Amino acid sequence: MLQVQNVSKVYGGFDREYTALEKIDLSIREGEFLCLLGPSGCGKSTLLNILAGFERPSSGRVLLNGVEISGPGHDRVMFFQDAGSALFPWLDCEENVEFGLRLKGVAKAQRREVAARYLETVGLSQHRNKFPSELSGGMRQRLQIARALAIEPAMFLMDEPFAALDALTRRNMHRVLVEIWMATRKTIIFVTHDISEAITMADRIVIMTQGPRSRLRDPIVIELSRPRTPAQAGLGALYNRIESIIGEEQDRAGEAAS
Repeated sequence: MLQVQNVSKVYGGFDREYTALEKIDLSIREGEFLCLLGPSGCGKSTLLNILAGFERPSSGRVLLNGVEISGPGHDRVMFFQDAGSALFPWLDCEENVEFGLRLKGVAKAQRREVAARYLETVGLSQHRNKFPSELSGGMRQRLQIARALAIEPAMFLMDEPFAALDALTRRNMHRVLVEIWMATRKTIIFVTHDISEAITMADRIVIMTQGPRSRLRDPIVIELSRPRTPAQAGLGALYNRIESIIGEEQDRAGEAAS
């Protein structure tokens, strides 16, 4: 579905040039749940912004269903840490979910039907007339998911969307997102620096090396059954393996810097 071909990203110029990404190659299947994992500053968000069309690669290209991405599109929806900033505070939950459909000229009765369906999907039916300011952080993230589902994108691009939530709410959002993914089979690319979060949700994990000149390690396929819990057999060994790989990359970066 998505092909990243030899993508590099360079900022600045002349003597202040900084190579954030170098020769990134990645293929993502339709319906896959893939996590990009790595330490802060490794270029995860930069790569996600390129996939979203917010930034252009300095070299290489990204193809979505064979067509080169040249800018943002309705087939891709971006999620950020602060869901509140992406929602319209003057619209209630129902109106927020309807907003994209209204721009498309969808009739009011059909908009209400779609909004009701997706508010039910994310467990917000009882709160449809509340405004974003009246919702908790987790509820705002669920509302953002419902609004995205309403416009039927092909792909969710998620940049550490649960990082600001408390531990219990975050665990609950992992469950909610995986349930929605299993029901809809939307392609999801999820950026995180949390190893447990990645293992809990992903089909595959791709580890990014420490920047500058960040590259991708070989993907790790997660074959653990769902739903996944911290005490699940095999999860601890997988956690240790991934932590060791990230540690190797950080040590290598430290040696290069010295």
